[in-house]
Amino acid sequence: MIEDGVYPDMPMQEYLAIGRPTLDEGTGELVQAEEAMISSGIVREMYWSSPYHARQKMLGIQKDSSARQRLGSLTHTAILEPHLMDDAYVVLPEPDGKKFPKADGTPSDTPRNTKAYKEAVAKLQEDNPSKEAVEYEHIVAATAVQAGVERCEDAKFLIDKPGQIELTVIATDPETGLRCKARFDKWLEIGWDLNLKGCRSAKFERFQKDISNMHFIGAGFYKMVAEWAGLPWKRSIFLALELDPPHVVKPWECGPDVIDGGERVSRWALDRLAECIKKDVWPAYGDQIESVSLTEYAYQQIDERTGR
Repeated sequence: MIEDGVYPDMPMQEYLAIGRPTLDEGTGELVQAEEAMISSGIVREMYWSSPYHARQKMLGIQKDSSARQRLGSLTHTAILEPHLMDDAYVVLPEPDGKKFPKADGTPSDTPRNTKAYKEAVAKLQEDNPSKEAVEYEHIVAATAVQAGVERCEDAKFLIDKPGQIELTVIATDPETGLRCKARFDKWLEIGWDLNLKGCRSAKFERFQKDISNMHFIGAGFYKMVAEWAGLPWKRSIFLALELDPPHVVKPWECGPDVIDGGERVSRWALDRLAECIKKDVWPAYGDQIESVSLTEYAYQQIDERTGR
């Protein structure tokens, strides 16, 4: 059982395994971890979905990662740990229809579907078994976002500021006794939590929606875990990274309402999780037939379009 503390050099896979069940190779069954380990993702599932969804995440049952999430992870490495790029990734061939033609030799409109391209990919993966294969376009985008950081004075300041990249923190919630874990993208020595967030737009109105729909929970939860572990938390900053051209980068500091909202949701979720764990009851949305209605916005649209 891992002890509470700060772990600066823990590999990502080891972090993900904390609190997760393991597979018994003899029986093929899942062996439960000694104790639950709560992450911000589990707290989000409690708030936005249900205890049942949170339980599934605790068991390691994950939704498939999207191409955009994989691009976000690649960009994260390119910005914070560029020295790891060559060891961690191998770039798939550029899908050029002339380089990878159809069977009759004419240029292909869908080069990724050609036999020549598939063979080239298979050979590349065979030669680089320990590396993650990434799309050519994703490397181009990650490189462009990296350049966006260089263009943004405050973003570059944050990246260059002394601190610990990929800092793992394990702490116990003093109210429920639940063990919690957090992995900070970068913990600055001055007590700032820097969190990189891929987005479609870094503009205030658009990124504010991203924060309100998801990111605020993590900001509050990470502050709580940091303080339980004795870290001198002072500020939380999101580095918004546009993953689409023109790849603008913009730092946003979490206001007091963001942190307060995240802490309140985290407190509520931890209290409810403790009760679910104690009773081993994990409800979803209920089993009874219930009435469903239109949203207020839908009614407004009907009124506007029908004139009734």
